[in-house]
Amino acid sequence: MLSKLLQAVRSWARRIWRRRAQSADPQTDSSQTGGNLTNTDPGIEPDEAHLLPDRPPSDPPPAEQPPPGESTEAAEPIVTDGDGTDTDTGADSTDDEPLSSSKPKMPPAYGGRRRGSSPGESPRNSPNAKPEQEPRVKLKPELVCRKPTGFPQWTLILTVPSDSEIENVTQGDVTFPVSNGEYPLESFTTSLTITYDSGECLDIQLFDGKPMVFKFRTDWIGDGRKVRAITKGYFIVITPSSWKRIGSVPVEPVICSDENFTAHYFYCKSDHQVEDVGGFAEWKPTLVASKFKLEGNLVYDSFQDVRLYSGDVPELICGQDVAWARVGSEGNNGWSGENFCPDTQTLADVLNERQGSFFIRVYNQEITLLDSGEFRFMREIQEIAVNGESYSEELLLLPAWTGHAPAKVRLINANGTIISPRLETGSAYTSVEADGTIIVDSHPDGDRLRCSVVENDSIVDLAIDLPRVWWRLEQGDEDASEWSDTVSTLTREAFRQYADADWTLRIRLQPHFRSIHAGFGEDLRRKYRNEQTCCSIPLADFRDDREIIQRLDQDAMLTIRCGQTVFEAIRVSADPVPTIVTFESKPASIISGEIATLRWATQDAAGATVSIKPEIGEVAPNGSVQVTPAQTMTFTLSLKVPGTHEVTRAATLTVQAQPTVQELPRSHVTPRPLVGRKGGGWREGKGFSRDEFHAVGIIRNTAVYNSLPVDNRRRSAHSLNIKALRRLTDAQA
Repeated sequence: MLSKLLQAVRSWARRIWRRRAQSADPQTDSSQTGGNLTNTDPGIEPDEAHLLPDRPPSDPPPAEQPPPGESTEAAEPIVTDGDGTDTDTGADSTDDEPLSSSKPKMPPAYGGRRRGSSPGESPRNSPNAKPEQEPRVKLKPELVCRKPTGFPQWTLILTVPSDSEIENVTQGDVTFPVSNGEYPLESFTTSLTITYDSGECLDIQLFDGKPMVFKFRTDWIGDGRKVRAITKGYFIVITPSSWKRIGSVPVEPVICSDENFTAHYFYCKSDHQVEDVGGFAEWKPTLVASKFKLEGNLVYDSFQDVRLYSGDVPELICGQDVAWARVGSEGNNGWSGENFCPDTQTLADVLNERQGSFFIRVYNQEITLLDSGEFRFMREIQEIAVNGESYSEELLLLPAWTGHAPAKVRLINANGTIISPRLETGSAYTSVEADGTIIVDSHPDGDRLRCSVVENDSIVDLAIDLPRVWWRLEQGDEDASEWSDTVSTLTREAFRQYADADWTLRIRLQPHFRSIHAGFGEDLRRKYRNEQTCCSIPLADFRDDREIIQRLDQDAMLTIRCGQTVFEAIRVSADPVPTIVTFESKPASIISGEIATLRWATQDAAGATVSIKPEIGEVAPNGSVQVTPAQTMTFTLSLKVPGTHEVTRAATLTVQAQPTVQELPRSHVTPRPLVGRKGGGWREGKGFSRDEFHAVGIIRNTAVYNSLPVDNRRRSAHSLNIKALRRLTDAQA
């Protein structure tokens, strides 16, 4: 600790002496250089000497101490002030000595604290033992792109720290007062002029025929920093409104505060230059391959843009053109960071037992920013387990037939024990058990789990989006039903009605599942894209499928395939089996020549072929038919559906031989049949009924032979008629 303090004091004294020497040297007077500042800023356009892209809006860190074990005389050069005139090149160099190619300039010491903040007493991601810090360097002005909360437009803002010794900023005829240090720009074409207290001026050109590219940390949230090219991540590209967008469009473009310009969203997932992110008819974006990568023990969680490493500190592997790197941490109390040479120091050396969330940036020898990124490191987290399975991109949680059960999430360390997390405030569907297991209720709103792990002064945030599958039926813009985790059952008729009304089946999935396939049975040829965590499957796509237009003997399942996992969302129930309710002959026995009636009733016989054998043939599902067989006959009613078993029922009609016709005695008075009147009393009928003849033992042929009137349609039998007929038979006796 004492040696580091002495190094800091010597370095600070050396810089004070150099500034005084330069102020006395007429060759460094601004009047001799026309009042323009020297451009020493990495990764920016030549006319933007004081703008550093891809940097969070924060105060710069203190100048770094030399790496452990090296003396101040052997320290690498450190850029301090933003005017480019005060560069510490080591004790052996002079003011007039050019920088050696073997000792490249060190990147500006930009860290992660927010503007106007100061380090806390116990920094969030710092080890307990901290080196003494040197005086802080000045922060340069920065051009950012921002869409303020509640506003539809994107705007450009020049951010200037309050201690930057800037007198004013002028754009055209408008002079911005020095107030809160932010200057929203109404015009994106008029250049800016920054005037310093010393009288020096800096001109900054905005749109000059090429799009303005701004990089964001994730999801286009927060402030974007101006960069030269598109690498990996999220970008806003501002172009004239007349430019024509081509290729991939992840999000629709948005207007800008300057109505002559439009903000376009770009996202590049690949680490290489093979990805096509689209562009414009007037301009094709330049994709720059990553200049570094981290190799170590990765732990999967949903913060995929900021990877989580555990165990040992990951190894930093850089490209050949990388000369310097800088690592630090974000946040109000974040570790301001340190510059180091990847060829001589490892990332583990620089972190010095630190854990938490870090940024990393790499530069070439000319101090041009080549690439940047973020990562997390927490030594103890070895695995995230969900319901006993390792949490990974391929994991998919399917419900049982009763739905999802509460999920169990465990953070496991190297010893196999559970790490107790700290839940995000307001987690209504989560709780932590005594052993550290996180219980997530089976509710659609509980799938987004946010927690953190704290160890000493270090903290790492975790995102676990439970890959539980949910679905529901929707129709247009109407209020949708609740998300379901049980199979929906529809009849074929109901499915057709939903399809005709343009209903859709909406499947909720995690965004890394890019698409799904759907169909009945094994026919999963229809493909649907996952749009913003949901896939919409129009039921009309299946209206003409065999399972919908033909009768079903067994249930048909609308099946979904997601990756290598298959699940069922809708059951189309089988058509009910047709049944014969009744089939009989009335009467069951007749005399040869008499008429009998076959009656039948069926159920669920729609689409079935109904027939009676022999002789009668195809009939309606319900009805009757008269028969006059000459002999006893068994009739069979059949219900037959293609592809199913045939349902049959038999009815036997007994036919008795006709008895010998007998001659009844002739009487001068022929008996006349009587039938009842509706209002009471009797009237003469058309003839005697069959039952009346049977009551006295007279067959129909005998009645006809003896010229007795017969009424085949009447079914009633009256005692008066029976007595009249009996008198005839008694007279014969």
